Amino acid sequence: MSEKTIKLILWDGAEREFPEGITLQEIFAREGYTVPEDIVAAKVNGQIIDFMTPLRSSQARIELVSYHTPEGKTVYRHSTAHVMAQAVRRLFPGVKISIGPAIEDGFYYDFDYEGTFTPDDFDRIEAEMQKIVEADYPFVREEVPKEEARRFFQQQEEPYKIELID
Repeated sequence: MSEKTIKLILWDGAEREFPEGITLQEIFAREGYTVPEDIVAAKVNGQIIDFMTPLRSSQARIELVSYHTPEGKTVYRHSTAHVMAQAVRRLFPGVKISIGPAIEDGFYYDFDYEGTFTPDDFDRIEAEMQKIVEADYPFVREEVPKEEARRFFQQQEEPYKIELID
């Protein structure tokens, strides 16, 4: 049985066929493409995706999304909110996280914490965020069944995430 392929029109206008399920990260590597630092996501047929999303559309047009666009800023701010949540969890054991969306001029995250955050805490959080960024951890996107996600967040003792899943 032959492998199913998809036809993609790449950001430079080139048309290529790839195995179904390939990610943009894999395409970048295969094509020898170095992603400019200002590129934060892509659009597939107009829909924003990250570089780890498996491509399944039989035919798709790929556009790269720069940080300098409104969509790019939203992607960047969403990612930064996740970095902040990781920093807060490291610094404040027992904190519970809720949602952390990008907003028009930045981002925020809702935390449930018995204490009170102070301006000194903000400096510590920012410093911890910088450590996380410098460690260059990959952003990993996983799609899992609802029950698996629920179990994961139960183990993490994150009731607000469970509430969102339900």
